[in-house]
Amino acid sequence: MAFDLSYSIETVHLLMERFIQHHKLIRYKPESREIGIKNWGNHNPYDNYKHLLDCMYYELKGVCDPSLIPYVTQSIQGQEIRSLYESFCK
Repeated sequence: MAFDLSYSIETVHLLMERFIQHHKLIRYKPESREIGIKNWGNHNPYDNYKHLLDCMYYELKGVCDPSLIPYVTQSIQGQEIRSLYESFCK
């Protein structure tokens, strides 16, 4: 993230802590290096195009820490996408 954002590693650590502890907008699992973004579903399209759902399915299959999936699912409003995410919560 530091490289992509052109920030120092220390700055990225501080920002991560702020978003985790103060704003409570993300969850981070250092063991798997995965981030769950609380409001992801509020800022992404809800069109149920087959290729989009296929891509999401593929990505969800690769999630190492499944406890992040219900956290992200809370903000998803499109029923088909929400159902896909919920199928990985069981």
